[in-house]
Amino acid sequence: MIKRFVLLLFLVPTARFATVAQNTSVSGEVSYVASENVYVRFSNTSDLTQGDTLFFGGEPCLRVMQISSVSAVTERIGDCDPAKGDEVILIKKRPPEAEPAVAALVATSSTEVDTAATTEEPEVEPEVKKARPDHVDGRISFASYSNYTPDDNVGGYTRLVGRAYVNADRIAGSRFSFNTYLNYQEYIRSDNNPSSGPTTLVNIYRAAITCHARDSLRITPGRAINHKASSLGPIDGLQAEKYWGAFYAGAIVGSRPDLDDFGYDPSLFEYGVYSGFDKRKGDWWTQATLGFLEQRNNRNVDRRHLYLQQSTSVGKWYAFASGEVDLYENFDTASAASTFKLTSIYASLRYRFNRHWTAFASFDSRDRIIFFEQFDTEIERLLAEQNIRQGYRVRLNYRSSGGWSIGAVYNYRKELNTENYSQFVQIYGMYRLPWIGGNLSARYGRTTSRYLSTRLWSARYSRNFFDGKAYSAIYYRGLSYENTSVDIQVPGQHYYGVEANTRLASAWRLGALGEYSKQGNKRAFLRRSLRTKQNFTRS
Repeated sequence: MIKRFVLLLFLVPTARFATVAQNTSVSGEVSYVASENVYVRFSNTSDLTQGDTLFFGGEPCLRVMQISSVSAVTERIGDCDPAKGDEVILIKKRPPEAEPAVAALVATSSTEVDTAATTEEPEVEPEVKKARPDHVDGRISFASYSNYTPDDNVGGYTRLVGRAYVNADRIAGSRFSFNTYLNYQEYIRSDNNPSSGPTTLVNIYRAAITCHARDSLRITPGRAINHKASSLGPIDGLQAEKYWGAFYAGAIVGSRPDLDDFGYDPSLFEYGVYSGFDKRKGDWWTQATLGFLEQRNNRNVDRRHLYLQQSTSVGKWYAFASGEVDLYENFDTASAASTFKLTSIYASLRYRFNRHWTAFASFDSRDRIIFFEQFDTEIERLLAEQNIRQGYRVRLNYRSSGGWSIGAVYNYRKELNTENYSQFVQIYGMYRLPWIGGNLSARYGRTTSRYLSTRLWSARYSRNFFDGKAYSAIYYRGLSYENTSVDIQVPGQHYYGVEANTRLASAWRLGALGEYSKQGNKRAFLRRSLRTKQNFTRS
């Protein structure tokens, strides 16, 4: 608590100057989740450009593909699973020239999941954006999520979640900006069963000031995520970046947040440097970054590595690649030494044939990343379990001009030197009903692994009312399991739900969701959630 209090003392006197560290930040809300895309709604999108990165829970999660005046189509680029109603944040570098810089992130293949609680897919038309200096915006939201079962031995729980986000860019035309994003969670059980973890969490994902010392130089003290080293997560300390035309270089000095409570922990010291180039000409754009980072734990080396990430967009093609090379190993203190080991590599390629057809493919190979001080007592076990995991993913989507779309996804992962694997196949479709209005969507998926086979199917009808001021949906989804190694019958699960939300004022929304689930003859579960959100903005 002392560490959090110190950090909050830093926030309070600077909150009225709101800034973002070398970045401009905008908050949005997930409005629709599809297998191939995630749709995000904003109060406005004037600060967004195609290729921007959205963060969820402090980690890179989505990349912006298309933009309209109030919404954006994005694709997943990380191991994240945002659901409808979740808040995502844009953390965007303001380039020194007219050429926009697009954040390229270390991406990992994501696992497809069914998302029942989504909203009607928005219409999205590309549009040109412009920057707005001396602009302040923010969002305050509160939600309550409750699970309940009549079984007194199990009981239920309620999770309270509060979020606050404030961003002020180039305050009063000055060279200073401010940005902060806080998350509060309270976990309350409705029975006498003790909780296995903390019941109250207060996470400060960002709290940073940026000084635009010159048009090409930015200095950022505080907690911030550097989009050119986004795989590191939040950094507490000082960051600086300098541009020379299309080339840039930067430095990082600070520490990682506490491993348990996300508070300030100077014992987790880290430092690094990076350089690269960012160039756009016509419909061609490319960005590449090479960086070095050393992370310590109580003055001892925890990890030392190089990272490389590169993005290129040419016409209908978009390619992304990233990799990490570990430079240090310490399986035994007496034999600590330098090394050069490729720990992870990821590559993806997307091609848009025309306005209807889009194809995507990716490959990744990663070894276990070891922080030698953090896992000092488990080194032998980690070394014994160290296996390279490889996987690939392909996706094909067709979107018609008549209001319907269909697609398919295939994902395969394998752990080398073992028999462990997982395979996922899914087909999905959406149809905009011509007479009664609204969208009808359905999907079917199957996951198989060495020991378990799972089938998933769902259907959903959603519709907007009163020119988008109100929204409602009903849905059903089912799950069935089959143990492929042992003859055990596992009852299937069935979920039935309804949700609605409305805009009470131009910047105030209220939403609710209720769900009933049943598994064979076992106990039933009831789930409900209430959400309220208030936006504010000043230019």
